[in-house]
Amino acid sequence: MTTSTKKSTKRSTRKTTTTPVAMPQELSRKLWLAGLGAASMVRQQGETLVADLGGRAEAVKDAGLKLVEPVLGTVKARAEAVKDAGSKLIEPVLGTVKTRVEGVSSKVQETFSTQIEWASEQAEARVGQVLGKLGIPSRAEVTDLSRRVSELQKQVKALKTTRAAA
Repeated sequence: MTTSTKKSTKRSTRKTTTTPVAMPQELSRKLWLAGLGAASMVRQQGETLVADLGGRAEAVKDAGLKLVEPVLGTVKARAEAVKDAGSKLIEPVLGTVKTRVEGVSSKVQETFSTQIEWASEQAEARVGQVLGKLGIPSRAEVTDLSRRVSELQKQVKALKTTRAAA
């Protein structure tokens, strides 16, 4: 009777654990990559928003020109007629025209300001959404956590003082 000996081959079942030193490095790396991803997304959405705003600004400009062009045509025609009649007739007409042009100009400026404000709010909201999806805390959350850490530090210091006195 022959006996054969089998070699037992053990595989290492040891789990690879992250050392306490490597954990902050890995977390930092992940946060850095998340930041890069967030920056990329913000850039892409910013470009889209800027392109959209450019189109809207062009539309507002065109609408303003459509409003101004008829008024300017009327102004030129009246100015020629009044020029021949005398300088006394020009002053009231110019006042009327100036008022109309200023009214149109203020409407265009107001519309443009509203569009810029809207775009800014949209960009801010989208950036907040992207950062929220990535798990990056908001400024308010970081401020709150800083305040809480400061309070905890004061409590620890008070406990140390109490224990040292006892």
